[in-house]
Formats: sequence, structure tokens, C-alpha cells
Amino acid sequence: MKFILPIAKRYLIGKKSTNAIHILSGISLLAMMIGTMALILVLSVYNGFENLVLSLYDSFRADLVVEVDKGKTFEPNGAFLTKLDDFDEIEAYSLVLEENAIFDFDGKQYFARLKGIDENYTKVNAVDTCLVDGYFRIKKGSNIAVLGLGVAKALSLSLFDDFGELRVFMPKKNVKLNTTNPSKMVNIKSIWPMGFYSIEKEFDSKYVFVDLMFAQELIESGNEISAIEVALTEGVDLVEFQQELKQILAPNLKITNRFQIDNTLYKVMKSEKLVAYLILSFILLIAAFNIIGSLSMLVIEKRKDISILKAMGATNKQINRLFLTTGLLLSFTGAILGSIIAIVIGLLQQYFEIIKLNQSGMFLIDAFPVEFRLNDFIIIGITVIVIGCLASYFPARRAAATPMVFKD
Repeated sequence: MKFILPIAKRYLIGKKSTNAIHILSGISLLAMMIGTMALILVLSVYNGFENLVLSLYDSFRADLVVEVDKGKTFEPNGAFLTKLDDFDEIEAYSLVLEENAIFDFDGKQYFARLKGIDENYTKVNAVDTCLVDGYFRIKKGSNIAVLGLGVAKALSLSLFDDFGELRVFMPKKNVKLNTTNPSKMVNIKSIWPMGFYSIEKEFDSKYVFVDLMFAQELIESGNEISAIEVALTEGVDLVEFQQELKQILAPNLKITNRFQIDNTLYKVMKSEKLVAYLILSFILLIAAFNIIGSLSMLVIEKRKDISILKAMGATNKQINRLFLTTGLLLSFTGAILGSIIAIVIGLLQQYFEIIKLNQSGMFLIDAFPVEFRLNDFIIIGITVIVIGCLASYFPARRAAATPMVFKD
């Protein structure tokens, strides 16, 4: 068994009698190198985009959200809030109230989501770090609003416009239809824009933040809220604590984590990455057919060596392993070289942003993001082993079946 690896190395890098074998071996090595490099770089770019998207969503999503199981609103129980205060795992929590509303500014109307928040909201979410203009200073009892940049653009709203009035329209509760005087069917309140935020189009064109009391008065909800958003301290297991918190919830309440809220987004990103991996692995598999040709020619050239090894006592199984090892060494050499090149290119992209997305400024970032992950390298390594074994199997089997011949 000790002779297998030294001979396999010699067969891989040693001199061959036929120049075509050298050329085919070089092509095989190059194919595995380029395939591995492409796999690592593409998956790393997907990782970069995934982190970018999740960081944007994390700016808006709380770790956990407690809301009513059926209906829209509920009145927070004082005893439950006290229990939340007692948890060391909870960094902060915020009471929020959401409802659809119509916004009017200087004759322009826009349908958006009014979100009433308390003073703890910036401890739970990081929306205040995403401001592009103005300030995030929503205080209790104030008529201040912070709008998404998409909402502001739709209303042609400016922070420096002292003459226009931003009004919010909300249907009154338990009011009969009045066609003669429709204004009696809605509550109307004025708010003053204090800042614009920009996270992602889905949020920028949808949400307007106001004070919780302002929203409760406008919606006529009394002390009711639509949700309690919870931020956990660093290092706390999200799913484990979610299960623990479920134990103290009232029967009419449910709790979801940020991954469950954006479950479709996470599934789409993972599916896209999986599809990219499968396509590139298939290309790598096709490229590995060069290994079959290279080893097949090597078996023909080394028939005399095979006969000598068999005469010295080598079994068919050992001959099989010899050529299988040669194919794996060829695959691994290409994979290692491809990995090194991919890491170098990735680091250059990370630090110098060589490949730009575009020059129009439409994206949040200027260049393709790259992030290396250990599990990607492990998966790619396993893929190379499997492909190398598949490509080497038939030539190795043919070598083992080669009869003992001592004359050319």
C-alpha cells in the first residue's frame, strides 16, 4: 500500500513518452482549476449580496415580534410587560401600532403605512442610522414624522418647505356612510416631516413613522397596539429564546422571529445560491471528462508498469487505487490552485473594488461584494473529491483489468 502515493505522484508529474498525455493532463488541471475558482468566486459574491440584503432588512426588523394571533390590535398586559423587563436576554422592546393611511401634501395623495412607535424604538431597530436627510427625533406627544424616501418623492415633499402641510387621513371607527359630507367619516391630523430614511425600496415607499400616541388618537385605538418588537442582547440564541418566551404569552398572542417574517426572502436567496452551485458543479463535472481521457491514455502507456507491479504481488485492487489516487491528485492540484487564485482575486475585490457594479449610482454599493465562508470551501472540497472519484473510476478499473504483458 505504501507504493501507491509515490507512484501516483510520479505518474502525475513525471515524464511521459507521449506529448499528448502531457497536454491532456495540463488541460485537465486547468479545467479543474478554473472550475474551482469560478465556484468559490460566484458563491462568495452570493454571500456578499446575501449579507448586504440581510443587513438592510435587519435595520428594519426586530429580533422578535409579538402580535395578536387573530385581528389587528391588542391591549398590552402590564404583567406581561413586567416579565419582559425581567429577562436579561432582552436588550429592549418597543410598542408599535400600524395601520394603512392616506397622506396628502400640496394636493398630492399617497397611500402608505402609518407606524406609531414609542421612544424605545431606536433601541430595537436601526432605522435612525439609515437617515439620508433630517433627524429621527420622534418623541412622546409630538406631531413629528420620519418618512421613507420613496414616500417623500411620491409626495414631492421637502424638509425645507414651510408652507405645505402634510395631512394624514384615517377612517373613523363605527361611523355610518355619509355621502353628503364624506369628511365626517375620516379623522384628519397634520404632521411635520423631520427626516427621510432610505433602507430598501420595499420599506422606503411604504412606511411613515410617527409617535405612538399620535397614531392611537388618529386610529381611535385607545391603548391598543398592533405589536411589541423585541431586541435581544448579543449572543442570545434567537430560536431558543423564542420558545422560552412562548411559554408566557397569552393564548391570543403569537411570536415570530426575523427569519420567519422574511421567510420567503431567505428561501429565495438560498435557492439562488444552490442553483448557481449546481450549475457550476455540472460544468466542473463536464470539465472533469478531460481526466478520463488523460488517465485512459496513461493506462495505455503504463501497461508494462502495471504488469511489473502485478508480477511483484500487487493486486487488482491496489492497481485500481493507484490510478484512482493519480486522478484525485490531479483534481486536488487543480482545486488547490483554483482556490488560491480565487482567494487572491476575492481579496483584491474586497480591498480595491476592482469590478464595479455600474457607474450610475443606482446601487447602494459601488462594487461586487465578496465574502468567503469556510462551509463553502468544505462543500467545494467534497464536490471536487466526488467528481475526481467519478472521473478516475473507469480508467482505474480498466487499469486493474489490464493483463500482464512484458512486451510492447
